[in-house]
This record gives sequence, C-alpha cells and structure tokens, in this order.
Amino acid sequence: MPEHHQVANALGAIAGSIVVIEEILIYPMLSSSGLEVLGYYVQTNDERREFEELEDALAEARSLSKERALGAALRSGADNPQVVVQELTDGLDTYRIRTKAMGNPRLA
Repeated sequence: MPEHHQVANALGAIAGSIVVIEEILIYPMLSSSGLEVLGYYVQTNDERREFEELEDALAEARSLSKERALGAALRSGADNPQVVVQELTDGLDTYRIRTKAMGNPRLA
C-alpha cells in the first residue's frame, strides 16, 4: 500500500468535479382522437405543467431545468458551476431539455 493510502478517497473528492444533470420532457397534449395537438406538457420528476404553445413550453423547460441543475450543484458544494443546456428532439413534437451544471468542489 502507498504511504498515505487512507486519504486517497478524500483527495479524489477534492480533485474531482461536481456534476448535476437535470432533464425535463416536453410532449404534446393530444385530442381524444389523437390527431390534433391541443397544447404541450412540461414534465419534471415531480410535476406536470400545461402550455398552449410549444415555444412557451420549451422556454419554461429551459428555465426550470437550468434553475434546478444550478441549485442542486450549489447545494452539493460546487464553486461557481458552469451550466450547459441541450435541447434534444425525441420524435414528433417531443423534446428533452437536458441541463448539466458542473463545478469544482468548494474548498473552505
């Protein structure tokens, strides 16, 4: 064993990064026949919101995803986390907003 093997995990945690990923799904609200789009749902892990317009749903999902990822990274001890938002298409009128917040651990 190396001389200071007892602290290897602690050093790895300090040298590593904090990464938080938040994902939100946007999908169409269809008529009972399934042929007409009546609006859009924004689905998170704990709630679903309804919007009439796709652009409004996408804007809300981007904002909410960024807010949640950034907050989780800060609560996890990230120092000045950087946030990257991706918009992925999951098929016809269905989107996935994936936000990644990354930062080095706060050393205080």
